[in-house]
Amino acid sequence: MDKWEDIEKISKKIASNLLSNNIDESEDKFRDSSLLMNYKKGRDRFNYTKAFNSLILRNRRLLILRYSKYAAIALLFLSTSLIVLNISKKNIEDHISEIEENSLAEIKPLEKQAKLILNDGKEISLKDIELINNNSHLVSQGNSTITIDSTGLNYSSSGASDSVLYNTIVIPRGSEYYVALEDGTKVWLNADSKLKYPVVFSEDRREVYLEGEAYFEVSHSSSNRFFVVTPTCEVSVLGTKFNVKSYSDEKIVYTTLAQGSISFKELGSSESIILKVGEQIAYSNITGDYVVNKVNVNNYIGWKDKLFTFKNLSLVEIMTMLSRWYCVDIVYESNDIKNLEFSGNLDKYNSIESFFKIFEEGANIDIVFKNNTLFLKTKTN
Repeated sequence: MDKWEDIEKISKKIASNLLSNNIDESEDKFRDSSLLMNYKKGRDRFNYTKAFNSLILRNRRLLILRYSKYAAIALLFLSTSLIVLNISKKNIEDHISEIEENSLAEIKPLEKQAKLILNDGKEISLKDIELINNNSHLVSQGNSTITIDSTGLNYSSSGASDSVLYNTIVIPRGSEYYVALEDGTKVWLNADSKLKYPVVFSEDRREVYLEGEAYFEVSHSSSNRFFVVTPTCEVSVLGTKFNVKSYSDEKIVYTTLAQGSISFKELGSSESIILKVGEQIAYSNITGDYVVNKVNVNNYIGWKDKLFTFKNLSLVEIMTMLSRWYCVDIVYESNDIKNLEFSGNLDKYNSIESFFKIFEEGANIDIVFKNNTLFLKTKTN
């Protein structure tokens, strides 16, 4: 593995040349860099040369940056039509000056923790619970047993009960959690998410309620469909693998199919959309409109495997994702900063300090961390 210092040096040269509009020279350096090209051969997630040539034709600027052992980050500057709230440079500088600055190295995820709310309202902190009996903790509930161990929650039952009991698991910002439901369905929950589910499913309908993001591997049943219900939509399957992203503070619900087939519909609607493997439906909570696209599924499920993947996402979208994971708030100086676009990968459990520092260098912005808030502003010379 090449040393980060060497790669950082090359990245800065490329960024500097591109920001000076020296496209021809930068292209040569990009193609001739053995460090970056050797890395590229082993990491074929993105075709950087093809992307670079495409950007030249469109007269855009491209920065090739690298972060972590997993990926190179490509930043490209494009205009967007986002409607956002501006914070003036003077106001942001006044606010920053009032509080003590912290180190970016202090920004870390909380990792694995959650709160389990039982049907009777009792709450169990899954972080603080003491693991015994072969590194596990058992909770009895009706005809079911909940095993809490290092993997997460695992449900089992001795048979259906007379009434359906619902538990809820709440995942805070900066964490993620795994749940194996009573029917064998596996669920990975992302940060700032909540899942309500039966302790034991009924014989004719399996239904869970999601707020946030989760990846499902649904246990197959030919007679009992599985439903994921969000505040605006419903996904139903017999058995398959898919991802649902439905945060209350985001306007779009994304459902991405990794295996099998799923049926998607708006709550209250009789119209269903059938997705095939590799397809994603983006549904607007505001207008009810939707679009189905063929996508690289790994770009949307990598989070469960400790990897953020960005594909032409605006800085606002990326920072929303990072804010949930690293438990920080974000303040922007202007729309220009918000409208930067990224493509690349980021290891969720690596320090974000190096990523932000190389981003500062290439994008010509300052990132200040104070009072658990990241302030992003144009760099002053």
